[in-house]
Amino acid sequence: MDANLVKRIALALQEAARNRTLLPYQRLHAMLPGQLPVSLRYDVLEAAAKKLEDLEICDYGVLLALDSGMPGSDFFLRFRRRRLADYILALGDPRYTRPTRKMKTALVAAERARVYQHAVSCATARPVAERV
Repeated sequence: MDANLVKRIALALQEAARNRTLLPYQRLHAMLPGQLPVSLRYDVLEAAAKKLEDLEICDYGVLLALDSGMPGSDFFLRFRRRRLADYILALGDPRYTRPTRKMKTALVAAERARVYQHAVSCATARPVAERV
């Protein structure tokens, strides 16, 4: 995996978190080579999010946004894979329930707040350039 791509995406996510904004998926994909397969694009995204913080603590990928303002299914799949207990608490057991839009919106709002708080605490701990 190209370390420069990972770093570029990590910096974009970090900037969005520091500014309490979102990163549109269109911008993410524009930052990646056109010939890069979609599956590898999401591998780069996950590596960038891991670079900023352990995904079991907070997932900077929640800052990506579709036109609706919500993250795509990649976020929910990653969240479920990395933090199943939190997923079940917020959205119910995926074997038995289908989450509603309201439930997903609440989960996303909570995770974005966690990411924004993490970005603030990291900014006071050490300079941005040292973290990425």
